Amino acid sequence: MAADGTPYQKERNIKDNEELFVKDMMDIGHHICDPELVKAFVSASGREHDWMLKNSGIKPTTVMINAGMSVPRSHQYKASEVTMFYYNYAKKNGAKILTGVKAEHLLWDNDKQEITGVKVTDKDGNVKNYGSKNGVLLATGGFARSPELLAQYSPGSKNAAAISGLGTTGDGIRMAQEYGADVADVAYVKPTYGFTLNPKHIDDKSSVLYSGALIVNNGGKRFIRENDSYKTIGEVALAQNKAQSFLVFDEQIRLNSLNNDPREKKFMAEKGKTNYGFVGNTIEEVAQKAEIDPKVLRKTVDEYNATAVIWKLHKPVHCFSVRSSMKLNGEIRPQHVPHLKSCR
Repeated sequence: MAADGTPYQKERNIKDNEELFVKDMMDIGHHICDPELVKAFVSASGREHDWMLKNSGIKPTTVMINAGMSVPRSHQYKASEVTMFYYNYAKKNGAKILTGVKAEHLLWDNDKQEITGVKVTDKDGNVKNYGSKNGVLLATGGFARSPELLAQYSPGSKNAAAISGLGTTGDGIRMAQEYGADVADVAYVKPTYGFTLNPKHIDDKSSVLYSGALIVNNGGKRFIRENDSYKTIGEVALAQNKAQSFLVFDEQIRLNSLNNDPREKKFMAEKGKTNYGFVGNTIEEVAQKAEIDPKVLRKTVDEYNATAVIWKLHKPVHCFSVRSSMKLNGEIRPQHVPHLKSCR
C-alpha cells in the first residue's frame, strides 16, 4: 500500500508528503493524469492506510521504493492478512457475504426510474433477486480473465499470464453497460512486469529491477528504462521477440534487493543459487546458459556501465527469466538472469 508520512517511513528517516507523492504520480503518468483525481487518490490512500493501521494492528514487513517513487513509500503487507481483516470487519458490522454466487444483471424499477437491486445465480443454478433501499455499489469489473474484454480494451495484454481472481471476468462492467454506463482511460490498462514464467500468486513477482537489475530481451539488448513503471515495462516486454525478457544482476544487487524487500528470498535467498533463472561467474557464462549471444550481452552491459556510476563487480551474476517482467550499475557482470513474464 502506497502512503506518505507514515510512522514506518519516519522510523526509517524517510521524508515524504502528499505534495511529493502527487508529483511522483504525475511524473510517472507523463502528466496525462487528471491532477485533481491524483490528489484525491493520494489523500484517500493516506487516510485509508491510517485507518487500517489503527483498526487492524497489522504491520508492514518493509517499506520500499517502487515504480515512479522518488522515496520508499510502498508498504508491503501479507495480502491474506489484509484481505481477512477487511472481510472480518465487514461481517462484524453487518455485511452478509455470499460466495459461489454470480451477479448477472442490475434490476431497474420503472416507477422510481432507478437501479433497485441485482439478479444473481447461485452455484446450483438457482436465480434470485436481491433488492436494495439505497442503490447498488459495483465493486467489481476486473476483466483479466475475459478474452472478449481484453481484446476490446487491452489487446496488448492478451499474451500476459492471468494471476487475478477467478471471478475477474468483467461482470460489473457488463452489468453497468446494459444501462448506458461506460468505462474511461482503458487505454492505460496494461500488464504488470516481473513475474516468473508460470506465476500462480502475486508473490511470484520480483522487484529486483528497482534495486539495480538490467532488463534485456532474448537478443541481449536493453529496450526500456529500468526505472519506468512496471506497467509500461510489461507492455513493451510483451512486444519483444517471443515476449521474452531477462533481468540481469550481480551479487551486490542481489543483496540490495534482499535488503529492500525480504520477499525476494523466494527468488535469490542463497548466493549463486536460484530456481528462476541462471547463474554464472561472468557475463559470458550466464549469457550462454540463458541462450543469449554472449558478445551482445557483454556489449550491452559495457555500454550501460559507461554511462552509469562505476561499481566493482560482485560475483556471481544472475539472469532471471521474466514474464511481462535489471538495471546494472557500474562494473557489474550480471550473473543472475531471471526469465520474467508480464501478468494481468
